[in-house]
This record gives sequence, C-alpha cells and structure tokens, in this order.
Amino acid sequence: SRLDLELAPWIQGKCTGEPPVADPACRDDWSLLWVNPSWGFGTAAATTFRWLNLFEDANAIISLKEAAVDYQTPESLVGLRLGGMRGHHYLGLDPLIAASRIQRIDGDRERENLVKLLMKRLDAVLLPVSTTRYFLTRDDLLSHSADRFFIAPVRHQRFWRQFMIPATRGDLETLYHRWLATGAFPKEVTGE
Repeated sequence: SRLDLELAPWIQGKCTGEPPVADPACRDDWSLLWVNPSWGFGTAAATTFRWLNLFEDANAIISLKEAAVDYQTPESLVGLRLGGMRGHHYLGLDPLIAASRIQRIDGDRERENLVKLLMKRLDAVLLPVSTTRYFLTRDDLLSHSADRFFIAPVRHQRFWRQFMIPATRGDLETLYHRWLATGAFPKEVTGE
C-alpha cells in the first residue's frame, strides 16, 4: 500500500539517529492516527516513533440478539462461523481456527462482515467496538438494524488507539497533547 511505501524507511529504522538523517525518504512531516505499536511498525517501533494515546478501544464479539453469543473466552466461539478481517491475526482464536473448531470466514471490510451477520451467513463477527458503534449509528442500512445486534460485554481484547509521530517531532507531540486536552484542533496543523 502507499502507506507501507511511504513509511518503509521509518519502519526499517533508516530514519533515526543523531544527527537527523538527511535522506529525502525520511521526511518527518506526517503523523498517523488510529494505530497501535503492536501492529507491525518495525521491531523498534517504541523508539522510532512517538506514541500518544487517543482512546481505549476493544475487539468485541458481535452477534444478532436472536442468537446472541455469550462470549467469555475464545472457547465460547467453538462450532460457530466467525467473521474476521482478511490478513488479521486473532489472539487466542487462531489455534482454534487452525484446529477447525471455529470456522473463520474472512471479509475485506468491516461493514461487509456486519452485513453478512445480518444475512445470517455468519454467527458472530470480531470487530473493534469503535468501528461497530460507528456503523450502527452512521451507516444507512446498519443503523436501521442496530437494535438487532448484540455486542458481548466481555471483550476479546483491549488496546489503545494512538497517534504515531516521527521520533524527531516533539513539536507535534506537544500540539497533539494540547488538542487532546482541550478538544480544539491545533491551527498549526495542515495537510492533505
């Protein structure tokens, strides 16, 4: 993807050090929202980038109320058709999927999996709570069916959505901290 290409020098650790690297591929005029260091941004992600917490999120098991899945542990999904996202790995679920104890049916988009659930082509879907809430309140089709969905109260996994900023940009860290504290988007920030 374009993101992979643009950030490759950073992820590969080629843009860090003192004095700052002069390579044009190491521009530091960017920031990435909604990410987490554990999602594959290189082995030194904690030091190559600055990380600022946006909000806590969680992956949850979503099902239909008429066949609500009382999720407690990954074993709660044994025998079910689970909608996942293509290419994603799921902590605690992958071994059960590999052993054919859970049937995983992948989609390319979160919305697509929720629609499959509505059509009863899946028994449950694993999605972030923030994403699910967005679709159930903002999507024309899904918002009209929002009362049909059940979000299991026991979460599969909790994590922070974060800003990822080049380690060289303490100024951006300061701006974003101010934004998070006040809710006022910094006028100094521009871009595409």
